[in-house]
Amino acid sequence: MVASYISEATRTYIAQALALVKSYWPKAKLEPLAEGMAADCSVEQFTKFREEVEPLADKIAESLEQEG
Repeated sequence: MVASYISEATRTYIAQALALVKSYWPKAKLEPLAEGMAADCSVEQFTKFREEVEPLADKIAESLEQEG
């Protein structure tokens, strides 16, 4: 039951974040994201990108909490 709730919440937050991307770039091709990181992206690069976007993720999460 808890795992199901966490899974559904995760889907909701991912969908919300992707919808935000589409709101700014409606023609963005998001389908490749479902396959994971780009083949030419190293784990180190991905980690750097993740650290770079964490403050933005925090702001998005805060806005979602305010809406709920």
